[in-house]
Amino acid sequence: MKHFRIGVELYTLREELNQDFKSVFRDLSKLGIDLVEPAFCYGGMEPEEYRAFLKELNLSVRSIYAPQVSDLLTADSEAARFATELNVPYLTVGSGLDFEAKWLRLARELRAAVAANLAMGRKTLYHNHHHQFAKNEKEMILDAINRFGDEKVSVIKKVMPDYVKYESIRAVILERYIS
Repeated sequence: MKHFRIGVELYTLREELNQDFKSVFRDLSKLGIDLVEPAFCYGGMEPEEYRAFLKELNLSVRSIYAPQVSDLLTADSEAARFATELNVPYLTVGSGLDFEAKWLRLARELRAAVAANLAMGRKTLYHNHHHQFAKNEKEMILDAINRFGDEKVSVIKKVMPDYVKYESIRAVILERYIS
């Protein structure tokens, strides 16, 4: 029988982590969680200590969520430092943008982040938010990006199943579409 690894996005546990970081991790390990995705909360630990703590609990990290696109541009951002220490292949970023006029800027910033991450040996994931799939006052975010002319990003819309809504799609690998 094939073993499936189970992971948790730690942002969903941010309040609990702020109360008792190490206990939450121990509980996750006891529940059989294999993978965690940190989201700008490392329990006050430096990358080396964090790595040792994860190893003690037999937890792995495949992706780290960075709070801003700019965190993907440099090797000395907190997310990049932890990704390097943990040998994480993906850095994930999201955007709270709900203004059509800013989407083109976001696409340009993501293109630069993808290039920077590839140079550091990592790939970039984009974490969608529910409002990017809900109708805004003018159109959906993907339609707006298409209208701005970024033809490669239009592939994302075409491959997304109709049932995908809100946070159920965790990340889109932009590096595949914008390279």
